[in-house]
Amino acid sequence: MQQRQPGEPLEGCAAARVLVGVEPDGRALGPGDVEGDDLVGERPGVDGRQRALLAVDRPLVDVAAGEAHLPTRWPDVGGSTLLDELAVQATLARYCHRCDDADFAGVVALFTPDGVLTHGDRSVRGPEALLEYFQSMQGRPEQRGRHLMGNVVVRSDGDVARSISDYVFFRFGSRGLVPAIVGRYHDELVRLGGEWRIARRDAMRLNTPA
Repeated sequence: MQQRQPGEPLEGCAAARVLVGVEPDGRALGPGDVEGDDLVGERPGVDGRQRALLAVDRPLVDVAAGEAHLPTRWPDVGGSTLLDELAVQATLARYCHRCDDADFAGVVALFTPDGVLTHGDRSVRGPEALLEYFQSMQGRPEQRGRHLMGNVVVRSDGDVARSISDYVFFRFGSRGLVPAIVGRYHDELVRLGGEWRIARRDAMRLNTPA
């Protein structure tokens, strides 16, 4: 059997999702910094924070052989850095978690001070109006359920980002959770104090085609 050379892709695996590390300041770990369990877990960075793990499309190679050729900094992906994209997605995920957990003050905290939410024919702006909206829409246990979000696309430009995602809201019925609302979120976010906050969210319901 022919011996595979270091750095040569495995047969049948021309490309793969390889987990690599990144320092808290955004610097990618070089080939000499990545080895063993670093590919499948996390370990503290120099300041004690956890190094984030990101998936990068690239050929499957021998990292131990120094053939990974990791970039000095993460490249832009359609105008977004990978770290910004992950941070924006985390904000959007927290919105779902906090809605479902009835943490409405926490939901409002994800918006900017003048943040706007539109849903159907309703439009609310600012912390007080947002809090009243969430309390009226999901304040009672029977109004709540589970938000699931997917197909998220993020584009950022400096401290501004836009995102489109699909969502399904499941509500409890006689047979458990059942789909109640399907739609799409259109979001505008800004970075404030190092955190991505929602400046505007348009929640568009999917209606029956005419």
